[in-house]
Amino acid sequence: MKEAVLKYKCRLCGEVIDGGITDGDFAIPVLLDIISGKVTKSIPQKLIDIHTCQNGNVGITDCIGAKIRDIPEILRYDPDNH
Repeated sequence: MKEAVLKYKCRLCGEVIDGGITDGDFAIPVLLDIISGKVTKSIPQKLIDIHTCQNGNVGITDCIGAKIRDIPEILRYDPDNH
């Protein structure tokens, strides 16, 4: 099973931070919703946001994509064995 972690990059300091997480199969529809400005309850993310840099400056982050990764076996939800 895979999940998609939205990634944001600060224009000022260059730090890449994690945003929301969704099922890996929904990465493209979620990104299309973000690009079009549609906000959903499941992933209330934005195309841009504000970021506090480690040195105290305040920058603007851009959604740069989603990284797809495997969900570790121990974290997977099994409805038949909960």
